[in-house]
Amino acid sequence: MPTYSLTLRQNLGRKLTQEELDANFLYVLENASGGSGATGPQGATGPAGGGVADLEQYFVAIGDGAQGLTGSLDFTFDYDKKNLIVGEMDFFGECVCHSSVIGGFGNSIFNTDGGYGTPSLYGGAILGGYQNKVADGSFNSTILGGSCNIVSCYSENSSILGGCYNCVINSNYSGAIVGLCNTIIDSNYSAIVGGCGNLIDGNGNNYNVILGGCCNTICDTDYSAIIGGYCNSIYGDSAADYSAIIAGGCNCICYSQYSVIGGG
Repeated sequence: MPTYSLTLRQNLGRKLTQEELDANFLYVLENASGGSGATGPQGATGPAGGGVADLEQYFVAIGDGAQGLTGSLDFTFDYDKKNLIVGEMDFFGECVCHSSVIGGFGNSIFNTDGGYGTPSLYGGAILGGYQNKVADGSFNSTILGGSCNIVSCYSENSSILGGCYNCVINSNYSGAIVGLCNTIIDSNYSAIVGGCGNLIDGNGNNYNVILGGCCNTICDTDYSAIIGGYCNSIYGDSAADYSAIIAGGCNCICYSQYSVIGGG
């Protein structure tokens, strides 16, 4: 099987010929498919040496350094599991496939309860930010920016958009948008938008929302909402469903369905 060398224009002091351009394209194509023809940024005999075949999992590496096209593990593609990393100190666990981390620092997608070598988390994505995590069976879930955010414990098709220390745990089709230290646990189709220290703990109850405010809580109810305010709470073991609190502070709806508190 023929192999191809990468020809760099700056080393020649002239434009590349059509033949050299074609060879460069074939070089990239060959190595993107796990070929062994790459030898470093200065061509077949360049000092970089190595080649993509020397990288585990058929990684294609791009950047400054000694491996791959121009060589850096800050840009890698896992040919077998179709995982892409563009960033520094980012990480994929063994049981992850068809996922991507693009930008940011120290972000990770991993699975701790799958069999070794068996992909059991797919479709995860992290775009930017710092030390964000998608983990443990959270299929098709996404974190967009922010820092120290977590989607975990089989939270399928869920998202966190920015903010810091926000968590979505065991909640499908749910999400947190910006804010600080907001948490959704065991509540599908639920959302927290902004605010700080807000909590939806569904215990299997769903369709809840908190919009802003601080330290507001919805527990064990369906179809309930808190809009702004602080230290407001709705709870009641499904006996406070379809209720709402609008602003105010330290208000509580407990074991009372179809109820509303408007401020105060």
